[in-house]
Amino acid sequence: MWTLTESSFFPMPSQGNIYSSSVLTTVDGSHKILIAFQKKKIITLEPGIEDGEIEPIAKELKFSNIPSNVEIISIHLINKSKTCNHFAVGITYLKIIGDDDPVSYLNIYSGSQNSALETITQNCEVIQLSFIPYQLNHGTYLKETPEVMWLLSGSDGRIHAYNVNEPIQEQNILNYFVEYQELADSTILCFDTKSFNNYKKRVSFFGCESGYTMFSIVDTTKNQILHYFYEHYQFPVSVMKLFNLNNKTVKLDNILTDNNISDSDCIDEKNKVCLLITNAVEPSLVYMNVLEDYLGNMIMLTNSDSHDAIICATAADVNFDSINEILLGSYGHSILIYTFKGDKWLKEPVIALRYPINGLWYLDITNQGVKDLIVISERGIHIFKHDPRHILDILKKRLKTSK
Repeated sequence: MWTLTESSFFPMPSQGNIYSSSVLTTVDGSHKILIAFQKKKIITLEPGIEDGEIEPIAKELKFSNIPSNVEIISIHLINKSKTCNHFAVGITYLKIIGDDDPVSYLNIYSGSQNSALETITQNCEVIQLSFIPYQLNHGTYLKETPEVMWLLSGSDGRIHAYNVNEPIQEQNILNYFVEYQELADSTILCFDTKSFNNYKKRVSFFGCESGYTMFSIVDTTKNQILHYFYEHYQFPVSVMKLFNLNNKTVKLDNILTDNNISDSDCIDEKNKVCLLITNAVEPSLVYMNVLEDYLGNMIMLTNSDSHDAIICATAADVNFDSINEILLGSYGHSILIYTFKGDKWLKEPVIALRYPINGLWYLDITNQGVKDLIVISERGIHIFKHDPRHILDILKKRLKTSK
């Protein structure tokens, strides 16, 4: 059943953290992963040619206006347009000067439409922060058309909003994301917002160091909260992730015409939506069908607390059954996989690594039509690929059933 095996490893000179990777997705559906390491080194993982074969390659990028004596905290990529490639990169870091308290900064890099990533690395706007930055993200709000805004959680218990176009300044978050106006009781460690496909509603949530969590559904057209829930767990909440239970599949008879490029800013509200919550000590939880049942239907992931703290996660259909699996990355060097059968999440064999795991991505990094599992550990980047023979068997079976 599980055909993922490690095929490549890219060692790195210094470690990153759970906030130090982000995916760039072009309008044609191709991907790059931007990965930052604490001691200023930033690389992209992208398709390349090695010995005449298409393979993922790592390329270093030189970003301007980052001093040498810094520690990079978080990095994030956005596309300011839904119709063309208009990318911007945000990087937060601490500048350390002797024995003084470190000073925090947010650098925003951007350029014109269709500018190459290498070009925008030299066009920078620097913002000094009055708090320690944590997760850098973005959210979509509705003006006449969907618009994006930088969102950044800080040590002050707030989520801060910044416009994406120059001059970049902090905005009153109440005017754009009313659900994030609340001052949390501690640092917000994880948060996100996902829009419905028509952008008229969105789902937002955050998890705190204290164990406090918020989940809300918002009318985007009015910037008005429709439903608001909170829970309090005993330990820090490390991951909150919203995902569709069923994976989008393309019908074989429409494979050349069906647009299978999903909008990463959206969740399919017509497909069951689930919310994953993990914390530092207790078992991970999945709240099922949250758009209808809200937080009333919870399933515990058995033995998810037996491999040290869970610090990253993704949901992906890694066994090709059209139902997304849950993959948990632990500080204890393990990737835990859960499949949904009947009405239960069942634990599958664990993938063991030698290092703590900071990030998990499942995407087609080589543009060859099959997704790979990208694992970012404290020592580098691991590429797990499916056995081509297994992929061929699945394709043959689907061709037979389509006749």
